[in-house]
Amino acid sequence: MVAGQLLISLLYAWFSITGILLATAGDLVLAALHATILIALLYIAKHPEPSASQLTVLAPLMIITGYNSLDPAAKTLHTATFDPLIQEINHLVFNHSFWTTAYQTTPTILGELLVFAYLSYYLLLAVALMKAYTDQKTLFILLTALFSCYTLFILFPVGGPLRQTTLHDTGMFSSILKSLYQPTLSDGVFTAAFPSSHVAIAVVITRLLGHRLWQTLLLGSLTALIAIATIYTQTHYAIDALLGIPTGILLYEAWANIYDYYDDTAAIRETTRS
Repeated sequence: MVAGQLLISLLYAWFSITGILLATAGDLVLAALHATILIALLYIAKHPEPSASQLTVLAPLMIITGYNSLDPAAKTLHTATFDPLIQEINHLVFNHSFWTTAYQTTPTILGELLVFAYLSYYLLLAVALMKAYTDQKTLFILLTALFSCYTLFILFPVGGPLRQTTLHDTGMFSSILKSLYQPTLSDGVFTAAFPSSHVAIAVVITRLLGHRLWQTLLLGSLTALIAIATIYTQTHYAIDALLGIPTGILLYEAWANIYDYYDDTAAIRETTRS
């Protein structure tokens, strides 16, 4: 399908450009991973109608490699983050000290529930990828939305409050969170905070999977919990989480319309030929 070929082209462009940035920064391991992904994309692109299943198998590697490339890629373009600007806006709108205190003083059980809500984003992403295995439109919107967030993180780096936070490990889920982010904290978080991709992609997934009212309500409630959890865990400023909602809506509408346009165009061409 034409939309599938467009997705491959967009991904090829993203990994080519960021691969060059990583090579320039001297991160040859990540640059080599980007080159490997490019070769895989070229192989898939040889098929006249690339299937969703082929790209979905490659998707987890692309998502993880892309995320791990954000800091070094952003550092090649910027010498500092935009945290001071976002902090100023955040302090004007929200009381950030409340959330900082809440993370340190919330009872363990409630805190663990909020950390679990934060981590549930990855389960939500896994469910969406399982659907994407047989549905090219889901895969197209999910990956284009994710890599749109990645691009914004590189162009407008914000590290978030996690830069000044000491993660605790008072429970099982808190320990998992700390193990995930401790290596990043050791190197200094440079980007991936503004806007919250957790919230934005959760909104996108709600639109993708919420076919019935009860599904929309369930996924919408989970998205709201994820938004609260991103602030509580100090991974995002409150303004990051808030702006993640309209960002998710805009990304879904934009990429869904682009997919439908190319899909309809292909259908018209097929009808004309027959």
